[in-house]
Amino acid sequence: GAGGDDTRPAQVGPGMGRVRDLVRRWIYRPDPQVGWYPFAVTAARRLLREQRFDAIFSSSFPVTAHLVARRLAQDSGLPWVAEFRDPWTDLTAYDSPLRRSLDQAMEHSILGHAREIVTVSPRWRELYLARGAQRVSIVTNGFDPGDYPELEPPTRPTATYLGTLYSDRQDLATALRALGALRKSGVLPEIALRFVGRSPEPLSRLLGEVGLADVTEITGYVTHQAALRHLAASSLLMLAGPAGDSEGPLRGQIPAKVFEYLGAQRPILLVAD
Repeated sequence: GAGGDDTRPAQVGPGMGRVRDLVRRWIYRPDPQVGWYPFAVTAARRLLREQRFDAIFSSSFPVTAHLVARRLAQDSGLPWVAEFRDPWTDLTAYDSPLRRSLDQAMEHSILGHAREIVTVSPRWRELYLARGAQRVSIVTNGFDPGDYPELEPPTRPTATYLGTLYSDRQDLATALRALGALRKSGVLPEIALRFVGRSPEPLSRLLGEVGLADVTEITGYVTHQAALRHLAASSLLMLAGPAGDSEGPLRGQIPAKVFEYLGAQRPILLVAD
């Protein structure tokens, strides 16, 4: 059944919920876009017959894009470049050791077959070289200066967070408690907060606890241009890096929003390990 919008799954009962979990775990491999695979391969093969190409490029997520590209590279002999904007198996929450091992085997195959891997940070370059990639290049994220509206910072102090906040590995509690205390003490009585994107339920509870719920706007998903307008109309941009011990792949994570924060030319408050 259809969900309420394009980003939330449909509400189903416990029986169908178990069926959906089984499908996600064992049929949707490597991801729910795998049903696109045969149609993408067919369309791309037609293009390869009709036109001349020098290379095949795929970017994940979805990982299915890499499977399509691998098939095309095997068929055509063209060099294949696979981009990982984020690690796959390292940042996936698995509840099945078998599913983890199956995905890791598929990941190893992708790394071994691609002529070159592209990723976004030096730490992740080391990660993929250690796993058997032949060559790994770094192309960082960035921003386009022409995308930003010319807006003056607001007269009312406004702190903005852009993007999804992952409560299992990011923590803004220290910053929010401090802002709540500043408001309560009268130092920042007019402060406003804005979360642009989807926010987890623990955040709503925390905002209530620190006395900021009534001055916080949670916009939900917006267009890219609207998101940049929110950044430009802010006096402070909040950024949450990995919390706690982040010796693993999270240490190589440089969120794309970091660059757009820099492009907005507003002060940035980072809370991270």
